[in-house]
Amino acid sequence: MSPAPLTPRLTGKRQLKALMVVLVLVMYIEAISNKQGELENYVSDGYKTALTEERRRFCFLVEKQCAVAKSAITYHAKVSGSHRSHWSVGPWPPRQRVDAPVTSHCL
Repeated sequence: MSPAPLTPRLTGKRQLKALMVVLVLVMYIEAISNKQGELENYVSDGYKTALTEERRRFCFLVEKQCAVAKSAITYHAKVSGSHRSHWSVGPWPPRQRVDAPVTSHCL
């Protein structure tokens, strides 16, 4: 004699109902998996778009900083020669250099 199955055997309407429940659950799982894939794609696309925008903004700022630096260098190169005599000789007496020993106040 073979041992009796642990689960009762489903017959007729009960078997059909159980299969329908399993089928509905499988459909729900597939729908959730599809929605999860769509959401992951949406987040991935948004992340790529954000990185592209951030790169564009960063490049814009770098270009502006380079332009400001170049302008400052050009200005100082132009002006330094014409005002050097005024900068080196002023109405005040030249400063005396003090060679005092450096002492530490944090002992």
